[in-house]
Amino acid sequence: MFQQTDWVALGQGGKRKTIGDGEKMMILEIQFETGGGVPPHSHPHEQISYIVSGKMEYTVEGKAFILSAGQSAVVPGGITHSATALEPSTIVEAFSPPREEFRPK
Repeated sequence: MFQQTDWVALGQGGKRKTIGDGEKMMILEIQFETGGGVPPHSHPHEQISYIVSGKMEYTVEGKAFILSAGQSAVVPGGITHSATALEPSTIVEAFSPPREEFRPK
């Protein structure tokens, strides 16, 4: 079932909204200001990040790389990763299974 939510502030110079939420997958749109991002973390969900616009630095298990519009990254579940916007950026991220903590309460 399709369900789009309102924007939720991330507190790290960004905001997210759910644009698709299914039984086995969830898709989010995330927008970051320059310098915004997410600190190192891991979760059991497989994650695919697609850069719609802007430029992001991703660090995956200590290795940093730059992604620009039109590029994507796949992060397996359980892997430590972080992201920082090098300029205002919009990202679409898919998670499988869905992130329960991102679902409306």
